[in-house]
Amino acid sequence: MEEQNEERTTALHILAYCLISKPDPDWEYAIKTTQEELSLLEEGQKEERAKALHDLAECFSTKSESDINDYDKADEMHRKALEIEPDNTIYIENYAIFLKNIRKDYDKADEMYRKALEIEPNNNDYFGNYAGFLLAKGDKENGFKLLKQIISFADKQSVLLECWFYCYAHTKK
Repeated sequence: MEEQNEERTTALHILAYCLISKPDPDWEYAIKTTQEELSLLEEGQKEERAKALHDLAECFSTKSESDINDYDKADEMHRKALEIEPDNTIYIENYAIFLKNIRKDYDKADEMYRKALEIEPNNNDYFGNYAGFLLAKGDKENGFKLLKQIISFADKQSVLLECWFYCYAHTKK
């Protein structure tokens, strides 16, 4: 029975991913599917529970404009996922983006970006996102300083392009 439950939760997880990855995402069905997955997971399956909570947070916060977004639920799911896995930098980074874009809580977003970088100090993607965040909130001095550091040691072309984009976007008048 336990093996069937594990197979079912895996299938639900894959289905939910497919539902949100298609060109016209089915957010409601993805939410229901992920909620069912979460209900089947045991308390001891912490990593899987955190992933399902994180997925729910993403669903609640990124539904299209025509749908009713539930930002309070998204916030709650982000926090619950981080309670289970407080050092998961993907969850931290996504929560920072949520706080910045949705909640407009720049102080808390800044805290989350810094926390992700403390845990993974060599992650160029996180540095690039943090530099973009600093520039967007008007801290050009620190934002450009970070971008220069990233450009000097970036190991991926996509990170370099992102950095040059931020430089261009924030120097135009």
